[in-house]
Amino acid sequence: MQQTQARRNHIARTQGEHCHDFPQLLLGWRGEMECAFDRESRRLCSSTAAVVPANTRHHFAGCDDRSELLVVDLSSVDSCLTALEEASRVDFVGRLFSNSGFFEMPPVMVSTINVAVEQLRFFGSHDPHHLLRRQLAMMFVTQVYELMEFGSDNALPRERRFSLDEINAFIDASLETPPSNAALADFMHLGQSQLHMLFLRHFGKTPQQYVLQRRLQWAMTWLQTTRLSLGRIAMDLGFSDNSSFSRAFRRHFGYPPSTIKKKSC
Repeated sequence: MQQTQARRNHIARTQGEHCHDFPQLLLGWRGEMECAFDRESRRLCSSTAAVVPANTRHHFAGCDDRSELLVVDLSSVDSCLTALEEASRVDFVGRLFSNSGFFEMPPVMVSTINVAVEQLRFFGSHDPHHLLRRQLAMMFVTQVYELMEFGSDNALPRERRFSLDEINAFIDASLETPPSNAALADFMHLGQSQLHMLFLRHFGKTPQQYVLQRRLQWAMTWLQTTRLSLGRIAMDLGFSDNSSFSRAFRRHFGYPPSTIKKKSC
């Protein structure tokens, strides 16, 4: 892929797995789609988006016939992207795509996506040189960059920063129904984009990756110190069933929870 572009991608009910040598932004537009990386999964809709670094394996599954994304493909050798980076002195690819993850889009960005889709629908067949697609791609790259930079903890007043003990206590208080990004953001008096960047900078993880890590740490503690069944632990930690709990535990620790259970018996 040699050219940066924005394009519509009608997923519908298809599913599959991708891994490519260029980064992408997956911007939810209509319908819903399940998207999963190795350590985190999320449902994309009209207010959520995903960051996909180059060479990062990711799974997708459309949830209904309307499922459609606005996809931004980025090429490191594209002249438009190179000119933008040189003019602004910003390494957009390096800054935005160091980690995979998900983020919430503010209403103004959701509105911009709706306009972009209509422009692609109207001008798409009359854009042989992909000028509109490249222009829209540059716009969304800069918007997401500004969104992430606005979440910098240096831009926040001191009273809006948080302590590790406080965030852990908040998560631990609702392990059975793990807090969403919206709940975490409300608790910390932050916007969700600010929350996302703060967790990446402090912990190297997205908010939901950190919440999952905290839940699995409690799972390990309970497996080693109690006689609770795997089913009870899964339920008390907010997993839908034993299978989803075991998969998450194995991905995190490298072995199934039954291994610990057998040792403690």
